[in-house]
Amino acid sequence: MRYSRAPLLAVPFLAMTACSMGLRPAEVVGGSTLSSVRKGDTGPTVVFEAGIGDNLSSWAPVFDDVASFARAFAYSRSGYAGGAPWALGHPSRTADDIARDAHELFRKTGLGRPMILVGHSMGGMYVLRYAELYPEDVAGVVLFDGRLKGFTEECEEAGLSPCSPPIAAQL
Repeated sequence: MRYSRAPLLAVPFLAMTACSMGLRPAEVVGGSTLSSVRKGDTGPTVVFEAGIGDNLSSWAPVFDDVASFARAFAYSRSGYAGGAPWALGHPSRTADDIARDAHELFRKTGLGRPMILVGHSMGGMYVLRYAELYPEDVAGVVLFDGRLKGFTEECEEAGLSPCSPPIAAQL
């Protein structure tokens, strides 16, 4: 059996990307340590929420461009590259948990409001939930290949498969 070295190369690449984006000191939120990057000092605040299995480094290709006209901010959720696993005693994470942690992180880092939230894939579900819980903080939402509320139910009712997110997304 042959093994690829690609996974071994991915970790240093992610670390280098995060450093080039301006990794900030980690913040403790909800018992977990969250890493973030922030760049730009003019215009609206644009917050990037990665999809399932991704972290703040996934936004590297667009981060500097957005920071040229806005205050760009990206972070890694608990359990993702630089974000320490969530606190013991909390075996599952819901969109509400993630939105509350994000709210606390944004408060601790002094992000300007209102914000434009950008979510990819499952991150879309998280930014939509954030907007529901904290509408006064949100100027707009942008979804990239976003998973919308009710998708699983509508998919199953239509007799399609697979409809549920991966097990990791349900944690």
